[in-house]
Amino acid sequence: MLFGTSGLIPPESEEAGWNMSKYPHDIYSFGATLYRMLTFEIPFEEDGKRHYTKGLNFYKSKPTIFIVDLLFQTLQIDPDLRPTADEISTHIFFY
Repeated sequence: MLFGTSGLIPPESEEAGWNMSKYPHDIYSFGATLYRMLTFEIPFEEDGKRHYTKGLNFYKSKPTIFIVDLLFQTLQIDPDLRPTADEISTHIFFY
């Protein structure tokens, strides 16, 4: 059984034995929600191909490198590569 909004849940949620209690899925969902707020699109097409940088190119005001970096980190396919909440809180985008 899947929980979450289609397009905003992490890719690993479709794997058998996925553990919803780990933080990387929240980090991914944070990045996906932030992306959606900026572009009004989901970060991935249904075929799983990345298109989030394309969406940011059409963002009305040019995104800073800081938001692009934050999105790149939080939307990593591999959950082990996503930052922790503490790492996000010290990201330069928030300063």
